Amino acid sequence: VFSANQSFLLLMDYWLQSLKEENKLKNHPRFIIKTTASAKSWDEWATANGVKVVNVPVGFKEIASVIKKVEKQIRENKEVVVTDVYGKDINLGANPRLIFAGEESGGMIIGPEELIASKGNRKALAMREKSAAEAILVSSSLSSALENKQKLLSERLEEIFNDNKIISKFDVREDIAYYNETEPNIEKLMAAKKEGEAKRTKNDLFFLTLAIAKAENKVKFEDIKEIFKSTFPTLDFENFTDIKFTGDGTYLEFTDKFIEIRPSGTDAKTKGYGAGENKEDISKFARILGNYSGERNNKYLALISEDYYNNSKKKSLEIYDKFSTKDEDKQEFKIPDYSVTLGLK
Repeated sequence: VFSANQSFLLLMDYWLQSLKEENKLKNHPRFIIKTTASAKSWDEWATANGVKVVNVPVGFKEIASVIKKVEKQIRENKEVVVTDVYGKDINLGANPRLIFAGEESGGMIIGPEELIASKGNRKALAMREKSAAEAILVSSSLSSALENKQKLLSERLEEIFNDNKIISKFDVREDIAYYNETEPNIEKLMAAKKEGEAKRTKNDLFFLTLAIAKAENKVKFEDIKEIFKSTFPTLDFENFTDIKFTGDGTYLEFTDKFIEIRPSGTDAKTKGYGAGENKEDISKFARILGNYSGERNNKYLALISEDYYNNSKKKSLEIYDKFSTKDEDKQEFKIPDYSVTLGLK
């Protein structure tokens, strides 16, 4: 059974190939929007096909926010430049079109070739929310096309991996709950949940503080690497290359994989995401890092002050707010007189 990440890779590639066959690909520059926790194979595929990538925090509202920022610049006849959650400016070119937007939990949209126009003359790049109808139509078309070629979905996916030299073929997600969700006693349940929230926060702060400190040049990356090596002796950090704040979690980048540790915003849970070329390896990383107690070793304590550690969550919220509000579309929607736009007057 395909994961949503693998299914969506099949669909975005099929949409791109369809545009090529219809000789429409050259009409506009193309891009995708994805959450940081989604497949690394999407980034690799996009690079191989000259498609720009905008990474955002988890949640379809984050995808919708970028869509609105792009629409605003298209309205203003500007060359579109948007900033991703890592603070990188992505130049999407003039009048770009969306190939795909989605997240690993299973939500997706696909951008049409022509902007969507309302009766009130508003223009939209794509849907603002995940669309099952679009997914069904494109999936059905893909299935039909492969049936005509007597080719399995699995065979096509393998072709995409090979043609685009994709390393990160596998992806995992570990959901860690810090309390027994089936506890029948409501008082015990609430107490356990409160205790679990503290554990979730401690796990989050361990990774988050290091990512913020690295971004602010408070700690050298090599020191962070040493902290991870000594804290997690059963894991291999030799090819660990970067640590980043994702707006709602911490992203660990390796040459052959990524691991993201993200706390739930509504429950006493942590989610460990991973993608790479070895499923057993990424599962092990996501499970061990996601379940970590958050205890700081001597090197950590020597490099990061208690005040800095305690203020890192506040700093992260400020960074997220800056990303979220930059270049946002503040245009108010005014309900048009539909009796006029529909020709009833």
